[in-house]
Amino acid sequence: MKVLSAILLSILISACSSTPSQTSQSDTDAPEIVQYINQSIHGYRYQDYKKFDNNLGYALRYVKEDEPTIVASVFVWPTPESTKSYSHKEIIYAVTKASLDDIYVVEKLGDYQNVNVLEAVAYDNDVIVTKHKLSLTYQDIPRITLLYVSEHQGDLLKVRLTMDNNPKNIARQDIDQFVMAVFSEIVKAKAKL
Repeated sequence: MKVLSAILLSILISACSSTPSQTSQSDTDAPEIVQYINQSIHGYRYQDYKKFDNNLGYALRYVKEDEPTIVASVFVWPTPESTKSYSHKEIIYAVTKASLDDIYVVEKLGDYQNVNVLEAVAYDNDVIVTKHKLSLTYQDIPRITLLYVSEHQGDLLKVRLTMDNNPKNIARQDIDQFVMAVFSEIVKAKAKL
């Protein structure tokens, strides 16, 4: 499991820190999936995308229609060939650990302070989805960040949302519904590609 975590961590860091491969947002540059996904999903509207160099996938950005300060980054990238021998569960847990480790690295660098896990859940149906709710301070502002990770037929899926730390946002239930809906949209769209 440590080898899998190391492999996935290096790929995850490369993907999330890569320079976007395009500078414009024209429709011809967009990932093909954009033409197959709904522009509005559970109260969030598709805004734009970011492609990563070296075929490391892309991120789709959705904004909550009635609360534009809530932005969801939806990352999609291929499961590395080197991890194909691992189980679905092992891959998801390794990516989840690597994603959390990224947050702790940013804390050690001083950009985040007071990172604490408030909730950790794994939904285990046909497809495993992990969810972590964390509190942190960014630029002296208390924030909540939610991290979801899954994998489906060769694609890793991750959603991250960050918002103000207040009782309303801590108690939100609509985000789980959006994430499950966007994962479902991506799976359906990928089947059309």
